[in-house]
Amino acid sequence: PGSMKWDTGLLSEGISLSDNVSHTIYYRVYAGSQVGDFMITYNGFSGVSTILDGTVFPGDNMVDNIGNISPLQSVWVKVNSSEAATITVDNRSRINDNSMPLKSGSLGVGTRNMVRIYQQNQYVSDAAVIYFDDTYSEGLENSDSEKMFNNSKQVPEVYTRTGSASLAINGLPTLTGEAKSIPLSVRNQADGPVTLSVNLDEFNDAFTLFLEDTKTETWTNLRETSEYVYTPLTLGDVHDRFVLHIQKVTTAIVDPEQVGTETVDGITITGHETYARVSIPNTLLQQNHGEALIEVVNMNGRVLNQITSNQEVTEVDLPRSSGVYVVRVQAGMALKSGKVVAQKQ
Repeated sequence: PGSMKWDTGLLSEGISLSDNVSHTIYYRVYAGSQVGDFMITYNGFSGVSTILDGTVFPGDNMVDNIGNISPLQSVWVKVNSSEAATITVDNRSRINDNSMPLKSGSLGVGTRNMVRIYQQNQYVSDAAVIYFDDTYSEGLENSDSEKMFNNSKQVPEVYTRTGSASLAINGLPTLTGEAKSIPLSVRNQADGPVTLSVNLDEFNDAFTLFLEDTKTETWTNLRETSEYVYTPLTLGDVHDRFVLHIQKVTTAIVDPEQVGTETVDGITITGHETYARVSIPNTLLQQNHGEALIEVVNMNGRVLNQITSNQEVTEVDLPRSSGVYVVRVQAGMALKSGKVVAQKQ
């Protein structure tokens, strides 16, 4: 007759799961006659759900009523193998609040970096979560929640992947100063424009994010513009169109005409709005028959421009699409890479 708290974290006492049982629960709510049922995901290990605090999803489901299973509320839990699975529940999981449909079980951790990604069409929105913590690692683990796709073709699904697993909630290691690129997958089964957006309320200001649309060669700084509207080119699952690039914000004071200056072994890479200037000492040039290899690479590692130069100072054109790129220089035994920011020409 009472509500049950779905708390499976490290300090949980009321619920224990065998190793082959996911820590995630899924449940459906009604999203209106045009959409039908809509899936909501909650990770009991981390206390994170696909619902954003302060927002209301279909069925008046809010973050305040996520995490506890009320009387007569059905949920799904995934068993990850064919072995026997157990879920042990005792009275310590009971709570006094019987409010419907669910009551919050969030752990309320404030130290994580969390990116909430939304995809919305004319009917409804879907959400995915990526969060970074020093207790998480790459690959499928308890902090991850696999995606349980909606039956309705009107729902514009968004998710990430690790290996062959599709994830609604993706726990990753703590961010460092190194750039990180995360492919975003989408599933659109209805025609019409779609809006991709992010919520960065729980994301560290020390990092900036770019959304790359590989089909239109468009980069969007999500710190400046939180939404990107696109039209699906094909219906169904698409894994190679969108990439989320996370960069450490530089605090160095530089000439605004020189965005990103890098020097090593005497090689200097200076980024300008439409080109990069590369300076190479003659001593390095002579180590490789008087030539150096200069490449412009996107954040997925694809070479966009490649030239050889026998000059100590060379200007190489950047792509015509705004975004962050890497200029890679090989001269003799020295190899140098530096990030530059291109402004749309």
